[in-house]
Order: sequence, then structure tokens, then C-alpha cells
Amino acid sequence: MESKLKPPAFQFYAGDFLSDLRVTIMSMEERGVYITLLAYSWLEDGLPDDESVLAQLCNNPKNWDRIWERVKECFTIKEGNVINNRRLVRERAKLMNYKKSMSDAGKKGAKTRWGGNSQAIAKLSKNDGLAMNNNAVSIGDNS
Repeated sequence: MESKLKPPAFQFYAGDFLSDLRVTIMSMEERGVYITLLAYSWLEDGLPDDESVLAQLCNNPKNWDRIWERVKECFTIKEGNVINNRRLVRERAKLMNYKKSMSDAGKKGAKTRWGGNSQAIAKLSKNDGLAMNNNAVSIGDNS
């Protein structure tokens, strides 16, 4: 069963970000809009292709048209009128592949250890119960 939880974070490669020519020529305000939209895009798996909504997500900056003209170069439109950042899409795919490989490895390890008997870990042997009872201390015990 694949996890339906959205990954809460993405890898941020500072060197790649700062050395990207599109980012280098951005003003600080444009960079703020860009990173804000990257974060929303990550959380929502894309952004709506609606400039008024995007502007609202960024607190409606005064110079939105000028800012968006520069920032939109970092996004592409995919099916369903959803805007995405190509790098973010690759990072999500990489993360999901990693999570799947870790899950598969865990399942393989459990199968090797328990021989496919998923109930084995939940059942106590008689000796487990005796050990737990022998170590139990009653509430009224003053020793």
C-alpha cells in the first residue's frame, strides 16, 4: 500500500538556486515570490494557472505584473492548467522513488525475518508472558 501522505519538505540546493542565471538576475522581491510559489507548488503538487490566485498567495505585491514576468520563466504549464517547476517535479519523483525503495526493503526484511507470517511479531510466547509476570511489581509492594 502506497502512502497517501504528502511529503512535507523538499531538498533545497543553495548552490543550484544561487547559480541559476534566472535567479541571479531576480530582485529580492522576485526571489521571495519565487520561493513562496515553490513552497506552495510543493505542498499542492502544482499551482493553478491563474495569476490573480498566484498574486494572492504572495500577498499581492504592488509590482505583480513585473515580478511575474520574471518569475514565470521558472515554471511550466502541464496538463489540466497546472503550473509546475521542472526541478521540483524531479525532486518529488526522486523522493517518492526513494520512499518506495525503503518501503520495499522493509517489507523484504520483514518477510525474511518472519517468513511471511505478519502475525508473528504480535504474538507472545508463553515464556514472554512469564518473564513479564516475574518482573511485575504490584502497586502495594513496598520492597
